Amino acid sequence: MYQFTQYMLNNYVTNPAVVGTYNYFQARTNHRFQWVGVNDAPITNVVSVYGPLAKYPMGFGALFYNDLTGPTSRTGLMGSYGYNLPLGDEMRISAGLSVGFMAFRVDGSKFDLGDNTNNTTDPALLSAQRKTSMLPDASLGVYLYASHFYVGISSHQLFGNNLSLYGKPIKNNTLRRAYYIQGGYLVYLSENFDLEPAAVIKWSPPSPFQFDVNVKATYNNSIWAGISYRYGDAVCLLIGYKYNNKILFGYSYDYSYTRLRSYSTGSHELMIGYQFDKIK
Repeated sequence: MYQFTQYMLNNYVTNPAVVGTYNYFQARTNHRFQWVGVNDAPITNVVSVYGPLAKYPMGFGALFYNDLTGPTSRTGLMGSYGYNLPLGDEMRISAGLSVGFMAFRVDGSKFDLGDNTNNTTDPALLSAQRKTSMLPDASLGVYLYASHFYVGISSHQLFGNNLSLYGKPIKNNTLRRAYYIQGGYLVYLSENFDLEPAAVIKWSPPSPFQFDVNVKATYNNSIWAGISYRYGDAVCLLIGYKYNNKILFGYSYDYSYTRLRSYSTGSHELMIGYQFDKIK
């Protein structure tokens, strides 16, 4: 699955149950340039739009993504539906489902096999061809929230599909299910300042767990700055600005504390969003 540092600014990317939990529609674009300086490093672009129905406790959304890493890429379009119920005076719980498709591509012409000059005749190496596997896709999530906190759990690539890149499979290439647990809490420090610690745990077996923890401080609901720590990977800085309570700009920079720092200057991420008028 693709990765974002500014996940807390667009929780819908990691949990389809978020649709319908706000009282307005919003659009977000997320653009990530990972490991700048490394050849064929990941580049990820996501566009999402989601919001509630005015008279019913439900919402709809759509998400388009393109994730490119060297000779492989994933492009997908997902539609989402969510329904939420009250659990008290303020707390609510939402369940959401996303369904759509994914195009998984492999460009064999980008493989560099060194001294093997006969790679174009070996079918196991895709014969320098471009191959695409079209697959159905789905995600499922549950989201518990109130005005000052949220916690959610979600699962992606539910079908666990096999990629059909060859006419006769040599070995199954399976899209592994990915699981996310995320949460955040809003602390009101004063009339103009608030603090929001948040965390996300990511797991796609048999890979090990990975988690991010961060804290974001916001002034006057318009300017924010924060710091994030990703276990086994990087320390990240975040800044952002909301103009006229409508247009949002967010930027983050990841500095890797692993040996990768000898080859990369870091990762950059940009978020641009628009918040429509309230309808509920």
